[in-house]
Parts: sequence; C-alpha cells; structure tokens
Amino acid sequence: MGVWRTARGGLTVTGGTDNPPSVTSPGSPSPSPAKYRLWGTATSDAGLSRRLVIVDPRQPEHPLHSLLLTDVEGKPAVAVPVTATRIDPANGRVTALGQPRLYFLQEGKVLTQDLGIESIAEPRRLSTVDNACTIDSVHPLTAAAEESWALVTTGGPDRACGTTADNTRALVRNSMAADEPAVTLGIHRSFIPLVDEAGTALAFLANSNSGLRRYTADLTRYTQVSSFGGSLIGSFPAQRRLFLRSNGLQVLDYSGPPSIGPSLLEIPALSSFESAGGGEAAYFSVGRSLYRVTADGRNALIKTFELGEVWRIMPAANHVVVMLSGDSTVGYQHIWSIPRNGGEPLDLQVPVRDVGSSQYVQHLYATAGDSYFYLTHGGSGTGVLWSVNADGSGKRQLAAPARHVGILWQPGLNASQQPEVAALLFCQPQAGHSDCDGAPLMQLDVPSGQTTQLGTLPGTGSASRSWQLLSAQGLITSPFM
Repeated sequence: MGVWRTARGGLTVTGGTDNPPSVTSPGSPSPSPAKYRLWGTATSDAGLSRRLVIVDPRQPEHPLHSLLLTDVEGKPAVAVPVTATRIDPANGRVTALGQPRLYFLQEGKVLTQDLGIESIAEPRRLSTVDNACTIDSVHPLTAAAEESWALVTTGGPDRACGTTADNTRALVRNSMAADEPAVTLGIHRSFIPLVDEAGTALAFLANSNSGLRRYTADLTRYTQVSSFGGSLIGSFPAQRRLFLRSNGLQVLDYSGPPSIGPSLLEIPALSSFESAGGGEAAYFSVGRSLYRVTADGRNALIKTFELGEVWRIMPAANHVVVMLSGDSTVGYQHIWSIPRNGGEPLDLQVPVRDVGSSQYVQHLYATAGDSYFYLTHGGSGTGVLWSVNADGSGKRQLAAPARHVGILWQPGLNASQQPEVAALLFCQPQAGHSDCDGAPLMQLDVPSGQTTQLGTLPGTGSASRSWQLLSAQGLITSPFM
C-alpha cells in the first residue's frame, strides 16, 4: 500500500511505494498542499484480517498508524469516513472537499481519528460501546463536518453479531468521551438527516419501533411524525422536503413542524425497491417499474421492463442507467438505459453472465457524463475495461490487459446529486500473474481518454502474500491510497 498522486491534464505526477519516481512535466503546477491525512485498508489474502493504515502525505514512508480492524467477535471490521462538502447556494450543487474524520472499530469498540493534517494524530475511543459489529452510516451536522454522528449496530447482550434478535443500534458522536454512554433510540431501520440548503442537519428522521420520529440534531428530544415507518426515496433540501416509501409514496415537509402528506402512489409492501437521485429529480423502482419524482411531488412512471426487476439505478447526464435482474433463461445483470424524462428504453449490449458461461462481467456501478463503465474477464479478474454511452453509441475498449483497482471521483456531484467518475485506476498484471503484485498502476483520465502510469505497485514475488492492496478510492484533486 502506498501514497499516490493523480495525473491530471496529461501531467505525470507519480508517487507511491518502493521509491517509485516522482516526475512533473516542465511548467506544470505543483500538487496542492494536502489538507488531510490519507487512509486505506488492506485485507489479508484469506480475508481473515483487515488493517487500517493512516499516513501523512508529506511523509508517506512513515505511517502514523497500522491498526487491525475487528468487531466484537474478532472478525474483520470496516472504517467509515466523514466527507466535508461545499454547497453552492445558487444551484445546490455539492462539491466534496475531503475526509476530515474517520470512524472505525477495534475489538468492538468505536474509535475516531481526526484526519486534519495539523490535528492530534492519536485515535480516540468514543462512548462506552464495546460490542459493536458494524458502523452502518455517518451523518455530518454541517457541510464542513466538524461534528457528526455514527450509527452503529451492536451484538446486544450476547455480544454475538450473528444472532440478530437481540442486536441493537446506537449513535455515537465524535465529541463523546470514552466513558460516555451512546445514544439509543430503538432504531431498527433508517436514520435520515433533514438538511437545509446549506447542508446543515436541522433534525433527524428515525425509524423507531413506534414509527417515524423527528429528533433534534443533538438527539435529546423528539416529536412523533407517524405511527408507521418509511425509507428514503429522494431528498430536496432547498424545498426542505423528502420523499419516502411508507404507506405508498409520501412526501415529508420539514419547512416547519414536520408533516407527512397522503399517499401519492401505491407501492405494494412486498415488492422489490431501489432508489437514487435528488436535486433535480429522484428515481425509484417498484419491482419492474421505474418512476421519476420531482420536488413538487409530481411523479411519473417512466417504464415497466419486461426483462426483469430493477436491481440498480444510476442517473447519468441525459439518461438513467438501470441494471435489470433477468433470470436463468436470459442471463443476469442486464444494463439498459432510458432518457431521464422518459422515452424508449435501450439495451446497452453490455455482455450478460449466463449460467455456465466462462465470461464474467465486473460492473463498476459508475457513470461519467452519459457513459457507463465495466470490465469483462474470463474468471481471473484481469481482462478488458470498457465504456459505452447511455444512448448506445461509442462503445470503446479502454484498456487491456487490466485489473480494476479503483475510481477517482470528480469533487462535484451531478445534477441528480450522484458522484461522477473522473478517472479509473487499474493495474496491468505481469506475465504469469493475474493480480497486481509488482504491476504498473495506471490512471485512465475519462474526459481525455489519456492513460498515465503512476508508478509500480510493490512486488513480493511470492504466491502466498500476507497482505495485498485490493482497492483504492479518492478525489481526482487529491493524493490517494
């Protein structure tokens, strides 16, 4: 694992491990000073251990921390970052500024690490929770994310994550002391921030055992909103309203005392359901049907797909890309698109994994502009990176041989408040290898189509490596791990 700088606009700026070269083309600007420490996780080959590494990008050769992540049962646990954002008041567009804080688990305890480059470098325990299984979500109280809540699932009295009947949900705040009890609200489903146009959490909507409740931002008081629960479809902060799947499609207005309106659309209780988007419009599915809803409550059926249920929704610039389930007779994971406001759907001709087929498709579940990305391979994970436009045109082979490593995102979200791909990271395995051991790390800049070698990943020369870099994520504007 190493620290890498991105290549932008054709400039080669490299960094990493094993003393790779650091080259900037003549006249090019220096990388922006880092504001936050970098973090990454490495998982053992057998998947039995996960380690968190935190570094100062100014001294990447000297990691600040290398910590095992474990839940209450000693199994590998996750680290979850908090993202700071800037919101344009004129159009509501969101720009990510970086990750100032990290929550993670050690031996079932909840810890936090301030990632500010000049902050105290030591992790700190939060609350008395010592039986945590997962960190489910994090919720900043402001766009700048100085304060935040983390929603945690615990193993309950028996301290066993697998016996879910007694598992509980707890909320931990980054300012809590180690001897301070977590907040328990009886939450058994979603926890939804009610934010204003500046990104400030005015309150939280919680699915409690008694229905929907609106809690103050400090979680000390609540008012009952309804006797039934609900899950989020789309949020429209400028109008201070959001849409829920509750007793059908319902709107919750929080411009004043929260009120939930009548059902706008019947949604069968047992139907499969997906949703994505916000800002200009949100999209949701009920079984095989795809719908669009706008902030004023207008909703419309876009299309009912005969091929299968909608498994995933990915709003792009001019289209909505969807994954359809399919079945054993027609294959699984079909990728179709349809214009954002409705029209004729189109099969994007992405290869489909059929039962018994030797061809595999790795979907990146990501778009840039109006393009969708995927990788085809024969089972090894190394193959060909592809893109296709959502109108069916411009299918392109981007790189081969390639093994997907990760994505660098644009700092700004698209009109549907979804992240957009800026660059794809992949390695080119060495002869006789199907993984990234000792391989070149490549960055494919999506807007220009230019590929740049960032450096060479560490090589062990051993088939029984203890640790292996599995993935990388970051912003195109910052170094990444």
